[in-house]
Amino acid sequence: MENNWHTYDTEVLIWEIHLPSHPSDREYQRWERTVLDAGEAHDVYRVQRTGEPERLLFSASVGLRGTSRLAYVETTDQIREHDVVYVTELPGLKTQFGQHLKSQPPLQFMSDLGDDGVYVWVCSHTTIWLPWQPNNGLYDDLPDEALIDNRALAERHTPRLNAFLADIGDAARAAGGRMRLDRTDTSRDYLPFVDDNGVRLDIPDGAAGRLVG
Repeated sequence: MENNWHTYDTEVLIWEIHLPSHPSDREYQRWERTVLDAGEAHDVYRVQRTGEPERLLFSASVGLRGTSRLAYVETTDQIREHDVVYVTELPGLKTQFGQHLKSQPPLQFMSDLGDDGVYVWVCSHTTIWLPWQPNNGLYDDLPDEALIDNRALAERHTPRLNAFLADIGDAARAAGGRMRLDRTDTSRDYLPFVDDNGVRLDIPDGAAGRLVG
């Protein structure tokens, strides 16, 4: 059993959220509280309290990090789960020669304040969430576009990510905002595997080969 996924220097999966409010507004702070509570409830984004909860998420662009619980293959060929701030912190991680593995968080928030409200981006540098993904050099005997099966891991942790995105998306819409996949900046290779609601886990084995190419 192998770790059939990559982690890159740049973001490869991005969801964009817009809230027509200011960080000091009650509507924004209520949404932010949902993000923090849902992140802990689903074990995908746990942050340390700083004493300024209304600024926790909006200050993410200046270095805030959270832990995510990920499933991965250990050197003993067993699947383990562990909470990490950076993907490279997974203890006993079994690596592959062609695997891209950068020291990046599994999930990260960035934010900005525009004339029409707050923009927040939920980003991931890693494809560990995807059940299927293009090879991209993982196996040198396969073409880059060949689809690699990562379902054994994704079926463990990705439902938590999707539940988290559902909670914060619902909260954004309740506050008059929206959440959608950023189709411009999400890596083109991975667009078939994600949508506005999260990562697609409903792709059957036979259909996977028709998604990329």
